[in-house]
Amino acid sequence: MNRTWWRFAAGILLISGLASPQSSANKAAEMKAVANARAQGYTFAVDGRPVSGIYPGQTGYLKLTLANPFPFPLTVRELRGDLVRTSRPRCAPSHENLVVRAYVGRLPERIPPHGSKAVSSLPVYMPRTASRDCASTVFTVRLTATGERAQR
Repeated sequence: MNRTWWRFAAGILLISGLASPQSSANKAAEMKAVANARAQGYTFAVDGRPVSGIYPGQTGYLKLTLANPFPFPLTVRELRGDLVRTSRPRCAPSHENLVVRAYVGRLPERIPPHGSKAVSSLPVYMPRTASRDCASTVFTVRLTATGERAQR
């Protein structure tokens, strides 16, 4: 079986809306993420490193970085990803084609003032039964992080 069309790469859209697209091999599917990070009314950034080389039945890890633009520390209590759409009508944005699993790191995470912190990852799993209609598809994953202003 020719497996190259199953590969995908992840790019992350920062909360500011700037794109960081990545792609992989010939006829690759691609995954991108849209960030939504809030801490008691304060917006902060979630960024991720690309994932590539995923085939049906394999798991990749979307490694995350949190950035705090404020002069006070933030405590992040939740990180999650939700598959929200695909670029192809015949490739449903469903758990049958791509599963974004629960965050695997330690929470809560404290982010220093005006700093950033590389944290753990979100596992991304492509089921063995993923549709062939998902070849060369862009999967969009919404990243959500919640927390609050940290106590000093």
